[in-house]
Amino acid sequence: MPDLHRREPRNVGVVLLHEQSGYARFLGQDPLSGELNPSLAAHVVQQPMSYQAWVKYFLYHANRGSWSRVQETLARRPLDSFYIEEGGVYELDYDGPREALEQLFRSLVDVRTAELSQFQGAGEHMRKDVKVLVDQVFVKAEIDREIIREPDFLIRVRGSRRTAETKVNFNYKYVNGSIALMERVPLSARNRDGNLRKINDLLYRIEHVLESYEVQRFIALYRVSGVDPILAQEAVDRELTLLETYADVLDVSDIPTAASNLRVQLGKSRH
Repeated sequence: MPDLHRREPRNVGVVLLHEQSGYARFLGQDPLSGELNPSLAAHVVQQPMSYQAWVKYFLYHANRGSWSRVQETLARRPLDSFYIEEGGVYELDYDGPREALEQLFRSLVDVRTAELSQFQGAGEHMRKDVKVLVDQVFVKAEIDREIIREPDFLIRVRGSRRTAETKVNFNYKYVNGSIALMERVPLSARNRDGNLRKINDLLYRIEHVLESYEVQRFIALYRVSGVDPILAQEAVDRELTLLETYADVLDVSDIPTAASNLRVQLGKSRH
C-alpha cells in the first residue's frame, strides 16, 4: 500500500500454495534466478529497502511451506504498508505450479515498467546471469570444489596452405573417471543470429578437441532470455537441436532440477 492515508493497495506479488510447498513471485524479482532488484519496483514501492526485507521474509516462508507464520505476523500489524490477501483456491489446467504462478503474476501484478528496466542492456546482464546460475547449480549438485575452471587445449587447425597449432578453452572441466567439458551458453529469444554465432563457435571447438583428446562428454549449460519463459524456450528450439549434435544441453534456469540432472550426466550418484 504506497499511501496508507489513501488506502489504495497495489499488487506486488503472488504466493501459490501447492501441496506441502509454496511458490512465490514478486515485482522486481528475476523469474529465472530468483534474485530481487528492488529498484525495479520503485514505480510502486516508496521504501525499497523495507520492500526487499519483506520479500525475503515472504520468500523464506513460502519456500519452507510455513506460510501460516506470515499470516500470523501480519495479523498483528494491521497498519503496515505490506499485507497479504487470500485469493482463494483455484483448479485450473496448468502444466505445473510454476507455470500457474507465472500466469497469475502477470494477470495480477503490473510488470510493464519493471520489464522495460529489466531487459535494458540484456547482453552483458544475461552473460552474468548465466554465470551466477551455473555457480549455484554446481553448489547445489555438490561438485563446486571439484570443478576445473577455464581449461585450455592445444589443437591443430588445417588451412589451405599450412597446419597451425592454437589453444582453445572451455568454461569448466570435470573429471570423474572420464573427462567432461562444460560451457555456458546464454541464448536470447530476440537475437537468433547471436545465438547461432555462439553455438557454431562452441561446435568448432568441440570438433577440434575430439580429434586430439579423450573427452567423453560435452555439456552446454544454457539459459534463454526472454519476456515470457515459455515462448522464449520455443524460440530457440532450432538452436538447441543444433547444439545437441555434439553436447548434452542443460537448462540452468531451474537450479534444483539442473543440479540433479547434472549429477546424472557426470555419473555422480546422490548420497
